Amino acid sequence: MNEEVRAESDAALALIARQIEAARFELDLRRRLGEDLGLVRGILSGLRLTFLATSVGLEPRRDLCPGFALEVQPGGEMVLFHDGQPVPVFGPYVGYIFSAAGVDLEIGQSLLVEPELAKDFIEEALGRLAREQAWLEWEFAASGLAEVWERKIELVAASLAADALMERRAREAA
Repeated sequence: MNEEVRAESDAALALIARQIEAARFELDLRRRLGEDLGLVRGILSGLRLTFLATSVGLEPRRDLCPGFALEVQPGGEMVLFHDGQPVPVFGPYVGYIFSAAGVDLEIGQSLLVEPELAKDFIEEALGRLAREQAWLEWEFAASGLAEVWERKIELVAASLAADALMERRAREAA
């Protein structure tokens, strides 16, 4: 491994380690306050898996399919991928969930995402899409609905994939 690649890997590991610590702190705080731990627990698990993958030289989005990965694009847009294909989730919501967990993501960063967390992102996008569809139907009587249906189909397919991954993990754990 050349020195430049090693330095990039070390910097990525240091960033993920800081993010793990921030998420762990938030999880402990929420536990003491008796708040829901689900999403923070999912973020922490994904960060740990990303740390492990990165430490052995793997790139989460490129090397680890099937599954879900999140990538922070150059403009700061958060893109969720399933099996290498983008899933049309609402990036600002994804960013908010990570921020609420105390995790600041950096441009260019790729993370593994637990199926439960991906499902939350997908379900939020489906709700947003349903509101958009209702508005389009009411306002324009069907123009623009083809794009809405296409995004809905992509989201439902990704949601079913998340369910399948969660079921497989439950069977493997049993």
